[in-house]
Amino acid sequence: MLKKSLFLVIALLGLVRCTDNFEEINTNPNDPVNVDAAYLMSSVIVNTAYNLTDENVSGVMGIPSRYITRVIHNGDDTYRWDAESWGFAFNNLINNEDLLRQARAEGDIHLEAIGLIMKGYLFGILTDTFGDVPFENAFGAPEENYTSAYSRQEDIYNTILEYFDRANTLLQEDGRLSLYAAFDPMFEGNVLKWRKLANSLHLRYLLRISQKNEEAFDTIQMILNNNDRYPLILSNDDNAFLPYLGVRNTDSSPLGSYDGDFYDRRPSKVFVDFLLERNDPRLPVWVRPVANPDAGTVDNNEYVGLPLAVFGATNYNGTTNHLNYESSNYSEFSSVFHDDSNSLFNAVIFPACETYFILAELVEVHKLNYGGTSAGELYLEGIHTSMSQYRVEAEAEATDYYTQPLVAYDGTLEQILAQKWVSMLFVGGSETWFDHRRTGYPVFPFGDLSIRDEIPFRMPYPADEASYNAENYEQAIENQGWSDDSNYEKMWLLK
Repeated sequence: MLKKSLFLVIALLGLVRCTDNFEEINTNPNDPVNVDAAYLMSSVIVNTAYNLTDENVSGVMGIPSRYITRVIHNGDDTYRWDAESWGFAFNNLINNEDLLRQARAEGDIHLEAIGLIMKGYLFGILTDTFGDVPFENAFGAPEENYTSAYSRQEDIYNTILEYFDRANTLLQEDGRLSLYAAFDPMFEGNVLKWRKLANSLHLRYLLRISQKNEEAFDTIQMILNNNDRYPLILSNDDNAFLPYLGVRNTDSSPLGSYDGDFYDRRPSKVFVDFLLERNDPRLPVWVRPVANPDAGTVDNNEYVGLPLAVFGATNYNGTTNHLNYESSNYSEFSSVFHDDSNSLFNAVIFPACETYFILAELVEVHKLNYGGTSAGELYLEGIHTSMSQYRVEAEAEATDYYTQPLVAYDGTLEQILAQKWVSMLFVGGSETWFDHRRTGYPVFPFGDLSIRDEIPFRMPYPADEASYNAENYEQAIENQGWSDDSNYEKMWLLK
């Protein structure tokens, strides 16, 4: 972890130096690296990881995952969502498209593979969040970018699945990725780790599309049968993440000192209660206890979560001043998140625990085979991997965490998805929202102020689309059979 943190510092400093000596470095016959392409790769990786985690912690996208309850700005908690920007993805996709153009022009197949992985990942999040989006013609001339037609979600999904497969194939061939190690802040030019990310993302999206196309299970089984050709992320050593440096606001925790209203975001009641009910050793890692439990008027537990969308949230549980720790009778997130940089909180694109929970669902529900491993074993390995990620595996073993009734495997999808939800805390892109939307699990309670007892299905399109791309925007709504751009309209994937 320390090595990765130090490496990222060096990589970012290297980017600055490269701009000062571009001609000298770019023409060095002993190091034939295209610094411009290397810079683009670094920029896409860093900004994607940080931006998506920030969206999942501080933005509206984090609300449906139900880890956080807002104290003051609870309009989002009631699901009264306004139009949402998609700049968090498209800004990075523009640089990524330049990376792909340069890689293909120079025949650099490894850089092309990384560009395909990042393009598939970002467009996957975009279409999962909004529905149909500009895709096929999204990167034309600058004057055309504002009036791009929307591609169908089905077509986008089929194409990004091809991206992941193509990337894995390209990375099996001889290439130059090792030359770019100093510009790769996530995997340091490790080809095998990039292949594992490509295949793990492939698995994630195949499972998601399987409810619309059962042939996806044939591809999934092929992947599971060929570990050498399709290696997966199965160890925390292979997690796709970036550490926070804590140097400036752009590379610090989204709940750190640069965040002026972190007191507004508190651990939710459903999240804290889930951990309390299971005596989960991750609870004290993630959540700070209240200063005086006896002062609580409705909840005297050491850890108290804030209910979603309730009247008088600032005064919940007898709180007199939610901005003051001593006067607040509901919990804050721990220093792991409030530190600008902490080795236990990183900007995660894909964690190993997710792979195990996906495999458990595939074996239990869809009756696929993963080397004869049972769904229960895969489920437990997912929890083990999460415990290890947060360095509490010994505490979990000592307290018999795995054998208690609420944790011991019961063979249900609900249990798999519940543990997957809590284990994937703040994974970028609201993956647990997409899982809930797909399966209905975990089952969440709703607040008195919620406009519906149902989590929204999507984000409304950015407001600029209705103004500057009106014809294509309106056509997209019509093509999807919607009456309007509501967050409760169902995209193709959910119909």
